Amino acid sequence: MANLNQSQIDQLYLVMVLCGGVSFVFSFIVLLAHIFLRKSQRRFNDPVLWLSICCLMMPVFTLKIGNWGTEWCVGEAAGNQFFNVASFLWVTCIAHQLYQVLCCDLPIISNKYLPAYHLLCWGIPLITVALLLFFGHFETETEDVGWCWIESGPWRFTLFYIPMFILMLINCAAYVFIIWTVYGKYKRALDVQGRGPESQSFAKQTLVWGLKASFYPLVFLGVTTGSTINRVYEIFSSNPNFGLKITHVLCSGLQGLFYALVYIYNERVLARLRRSCEPAAHGFESDYSYPYASSNYSEESEFDDSFPSESQDQYELRT
Repeated sequence: MANLNQSQIDQLYLVMVLCGGVSFVFSFIVLLAHIFLRKSQRRFNDPVLWLSICCLMMPVFTLKIGNWGTEWCVGEAAGNQFFNVASFLWVTCIAHQLYQVLCCDLPIISNKYLPAYHLLCWGIPLITVALLLFFGHFETETEDVGWCWIESGPWRFTLFYIPMFILMLINCAAYVFIIWTVYGKYKRALDVQGRGPESQSFAKQTLVWGLKASFYPLVFLGVTTGSTINRVYEIFSSNPNFGLKITHVLCSGLQGLFYALVYIYNERVLARLRRSCEPAAHGFESDYSYPYASSNYSEESEFDDSFPSESQDQYELRT
């Protein structure tokens, strides 16, 4: 930290605390919205809920509690490793769930893969933390600015960056395949239904939905790229770069905010909240649905202007 003066260190810490606080608040809002605005059968089997829990916890382990002593630093390092890796895995589970619903016609309310999701998303981070504790490769003191984490070297790359890069590739491949599959199904429907204004609007909604579905991996790629650039720079240079440090802090600290904004936008939380305040006028609030989910989830979705709906002929083209 020789190249950073005290003013820069103070600025970095202030940005880190502010970003972490904002992410904590927005992640908490998502949890409340998910619990109270979701229908009962969709409250706890959605990977987005558990991703929000990870984003809620991550800022807690960026508050430099490692300055309180060696044990605190090890605990902070373990928390950073556990919840960051878990968040990567939950984003991947979101991609898998979309693939199963849109490409394999799995019912949106199915709990088929939920036990496997929990086993992987909590089990793998726990194993990495146990290995690092057993072999003693967590940092025992924090830098002037930053948080305790894995010691620099092969362990950091083996148990964090390599899994992160693998999951980045999996997410990219999954979402490209999902969007391509959805577009192909709707294109076949248009070939049968004709290419009038209504059909073209229908296809346009599909593409818009595909972009919305890509927001989670885009956030994942964005926040990991920003922090990775700084980490790679530090491998080859002993002099920290203030601009890269700020980028790292912003990307790591605000990922909870970014995921929350995606959730609020994709699921129209504000509109749902307004409608929930008018039960007599609008009736019972329905749950979120994906395209092609009409046969799997019989309740009418409120998102008629956000997600394409299909006619009987188009539905028959799904298979």
